[in-house]
Amino acid sequence: MRKHLIHKTIPFTLLLGSLMLSSRASAIVNIEDLRLDDSVQGVSGSFTVNFNGKSGNTDNLAGSTNIGLQYVHHQQVELLLASYEYSEVNGKGNDESKFLHLRHTDWFKPHWAWEAYTQYEAQPYVLDKVRTLLGAGGRWKNQFKQYKGILGGSIFYEKEEVDLQRRETFEVGRFNWMAEGQYVLSKQAKMGVSLFFQPKVDEWKNNRSIVNWTLSTQVVSTVSMTMSVNYRHDSQPYLDLKADDWQYSMGINYQFK
Repeated sequence: MRKHLIHKTIPFTLLLGSLMLSSRASAIVNIEDLRLDDSVQGVSGSFTVNFNGKSGNTDNLAGSTNIGLQYVHHQQVELLLASYEYSEVNGKGNDESKFLHLRHTDWFKPHWAWEAYTQYEAQPYVLDKVRTLLGAGGRWKNQFKQYKGILGGSIFYEKEEVDLQRRETFEVGRFNWMAEGQYVLSKQAKMGVSLFFQPKVDEWKNNRSIVNWTLSTQVVSTVSMTMSVNYRHDSQPYLDLKADDWQYSMGINYQFK
């Protein structure tokens, strides 16, 4: 029975190839891109592995893995997300990122939900930064023909620890406003855009934002090609970190159940 349940309800996704460029100035993670389909009752999950590298004058190796587990029971959704990224140049590590997210969502009406979440992030190569947060809010979703839209708002408490001249701790409250739109181009292709804005509760000039664009094209029933562009902005970055951060990725996704 257990073997049958896993085979039928848990899809696994393997990212076979990708190109990623990023300076990681911002701490916002686009949760909407990592969410799983919550229209199916029971347990579901996803697993993504990504490697890329080059050798010659410069040896470069980078990889990441993402794991998602979800349990849907009636209108309640429990979601766990985890990811790890690492890269090195000429045998020396130059970037590392750890991420863990836990969220409870209650769709008390067909288009309306409230949710609570907690999150942990660590970036050892970026000022040895550790970020934790706890928040709650609501969201609205709707679908009309080939269009799908989501609007959400929440408030969260955030704690960041960073190495400046010495170890510093910053504790603030932030709003999180988000909007997402998805358009089905054809039976094989869909495109989506996500927007996030996170101002400090008592100082809106202190804010972070993210814009994400994705395109997915299905080649055959189990294989699709994907492309995404991520832009992130931090109005008050630490020390000499850049305020703007771009990330580009392309890949081939293989999915099976």
